[in-house]
Amino acid sequence: MNFLNKIKSMDFKFLHRNIDVIKCLENNDKLWNVFSSPTTIKNGAKLVVDKTHVAALVSGGRLADMYSCGQHELVASNMPIFATLKGWKYNHTSPFEAEVYFINTATFHNQNWSTLYPFPLEDEKLKSVAIETSGTYSFCVKPNPSAFIENLIKDQEVDSQERWFNNFIIKRFRNYLETSGVDLLSIVKEPHRFSNDLMLTLKNDLLDFDIILDEFQIDNFTVYKN
Repeated sequence: MNFLNKIKSMDFKFLHRNIDVIKCLENNDKLWNVFSSPTTIKNGAKLVVDKTHVAALVSGGRLADMYSCGQHELVASNMPIFATLKGWKYNHTSPFEAEVYFINTATFHNQNWSTLYPFPLEDEKLKSVAIETSGTYSFCVKPNPSAFIENLIKDQEVDSQERWFNNFIIKRFRNYLETSGVDLLSIVKEPHRFSNDLMLTLKNDLLDFDIILDEFQIDNFTVYKN
C-alpha cells in the first residue's frame, strides 16, 4: 500500500470527536454556568449534575429538558424538541448540537446591589432630584427553575448574576418611588424601615422567575437636588 492509499484508509475519528461526558467544573460561587462546545454532543452522552445544581439542555434557543442531581443519559429520541426537527438523520441516533445550563440552587447570602449612577426622579416636594442607593439581598433559585432559564435564553445581554439582579432591583425600586408617593427624606433617615415594603414587591415579582428572595436591605439612600 502506497503512502496516499494508507492515508485514505486511516480512521480519522479524532476529527469528528463528539462530547460524551458533560459536567460542571466551575466553582459554586456563580448562579449559572453554560456548557457550550464547538463540537456536537454524542447521542447517549452522560450528563453529571451535582447536588447543588440543576441542569437544562437548550437547543436552538429552546428549552429541551431539565435534569436534577445525578447521572443522566442524553438520548435525543426522548426529547420532544428533537422529534420535531426535520432532516434528523440515522433514526435519532446521530450527535446533536445543544448547550447545557447549570443552575446553582444553593442560597446566595449577602449579595450587593447598587445604582451604577444616580438616576433622575421627579418628586412632589423636592421637584427634580437624583437618587443614589445601595444595599444587600439573599436569594435562591427554585429546584425546577424553568422560567428563570427561559429568561436567560431570551436575554443574551445579561452575562452575570450581579448585572441581572442589579437591573431588576433598580427598575422595581425606581417604579416604587415614582408610584408610592413615599417621602424621600424619610427613606434617607431610616432606609431599613422601607426595606420590608420594597421586599414584598420584589419578592412577588421574582417568583415569576422562579427566584425566592430571602432577605433585602436598603443600606444607603442619597437624594441629590438638581
